[in-house]
Amino acid sequence: MFRPLAMKQLRIQILTEDLPRACLILAELGVFSPDPRPELEQEFPRLPAERYGELYAQAHSRIERILKLIPLDAPLRLPKLREVSEADLERLLVRLREIWGHCSAFEEEFREVGEEERGVRQLEHALDNFAHLDLDLGLLQGEKMFLHLAIGSAPRSNIPQLKEALALAGSFLYVFMESEEHAHIIVAGPRGEREEEVHHLLDTAGFTPFEIPRELNQEPERVRRELEVRRAAIIKRRRELEGRLQGYRDEVREELEAARRTLAMAEPFVQVDTAARSSGLLSMLRGWAPARDLPRIRQALARLDNPFLILERDPTPKERPFVPTAMRPNRLTRPFTALVKEYGIPRYGEIDPTLLFAASFMFMFGMMFGDIGHGLVIVAAAWFGRRALKSFVPFVVGNGLAATLFGFLYGSLFGCGSPRCRTPSTCSRWPLAGGSGSCC
Repeated sequence: MFRPLAMKQLRIQILTEDLPRACLILAELGVFSPDPRPELEQEFPRLPAERYGELYAQAHSRIERILKLIPLDAPLRLPKLREVSEADLERLLVRLREIWGHCSAFEEEFREVGEEERGVRQLEHALDNFAHLDLDLGLLQGEKMFLHLAIGSAPRSNIPQLKEALALAGSFLYVFMESEEHAHIIVAGPRGEREEEVHHLLDTAGFTPFEIPRELNQEPERVRRELEVRRAAIIKRRRELEGRLQGYRDEVREELEAARRTLAMAEPFVQVDTAARSSGLLSMLRGWAPARDLPRIRQALARLDNPFLILERDPTPKERPFVPTAMRPNRLTRPFTALVKEYGIPRYGEIDPTLLFAASFMFMFGMMFGDIGHGLVIVAAAWFGRRALKSFVPFVVGNGLAATLFGFLYGSLFGCGSPRCRTPSTCSRWPLAGGSGSCC
């Protein structure tokens, strides 16, 4: 009762051709944990799932990339389990490569559209710096033979002093736009010996230069209209591309859903990894399972076409660190089991703290929130919301009953009769648990 389920180590001897189906059957049961320790290398040197796992990994990687571009909204469902062979995986991989060829073409087009859109956005951002400058921006680009130009921004507080200093150096400062903290300026002066002095003054004043892209070689308003035309063309191209992608998505949706189902049914054989070894026609599958589930395993494996043999034994003391822990299923304590797992799962052979945790949790909850009315409200809420709470109904009901019990001990009904009450005039007498009946 206070320990996890007793486990057995199983060695399932089976024909190699039945191995994928056996793995699928065991995965369907959900009680078998593969043991990948390499203790059977000499007797069974081959890994039958090695090539199978490589094909699965390639197909899984390919479909993951495809589903990023063509997502499937429908949840994965496996109406009927079937064995997936290596030939099935090879054919699936070939088809996924073909689909990915089309998807990569769409992805490349989306990338080009995105880069073009980013370029337009950067040009618009650069253009905002020159929105109040009503002249041909092409005149400000490139080096001039006799004129030195500098375009950028500087703190507004430094502009008056910078303007005076530049005037002494033979240069002119023009402010064409101002914000709360910065001013956008143009500095013009003759080239020559004092050019270095101008650079030093600008650096001292915290000047940040602007780079004018070559695309901005006209008046700002005219450039802005051209950028709006380019943005409209980008939006149109993106919509056309999304329409074509939607058409292709509808075309391959059923194939992709079937591919997901195939990979889901192939996964159990991949997950056994080195726990399955073979020597010619005979294979050995090793793992752990609860002792009480052995009849179910034998009955399920009886569906195989060929005979099999199950060898079972108890785990040795040295093997305990490798034995998986199977918590005892209990509908009433299932929510508390989930909370216990958040802290950690006990090792095999250790005490299962679920019942102790459940009792102490409800005790602490009832002690902190003890009130008859509030506790009954919690119980009623759990009952009316049982469809949404599902397996957590016992958890909420138990806490509500604990709060109700402590409410009787405290003599509290919606706060009345407890030390928390601060308004005696609004409380009625509620003599409980030997109390005087007075409120507060």
